[in-house]
Amino acid sequence: GIIFQEIFFHTFCSTKKEKIKVGIHDFASRKLDSKYLYNPIGIEDKGTYKMATTERAIADMQHFIPNYYFDAHNIINWKTVKEITKEVYGI
Repeated sequence: GIIFQEIFFHTFCSTKKEKIKVGIHDFASRKLDSKYLYNPIGIEDKGTYKMATTERAIADMQHFIPNYYFDAHNIINWKTVKEITKEVYGI
């Protein structure tokens, strides 16, 4: 993993912000504008679901929390994160 802090919610992005509980698991949905949410850059199609690559997830997290700290920063491909950020968010 790249985040070693205690995480209380599994997070994902959607068109609305909400928290849900499924059994013992807590999930938090972060609201992401549809022009970013549906941008396929850095998204892998797994057949029945889609999942962000590590670099896309980091770009999205930095969109929400620009100074977010990633513990394992040395294993992150920051060049790819920068490219995805530019392509998805225009930054």
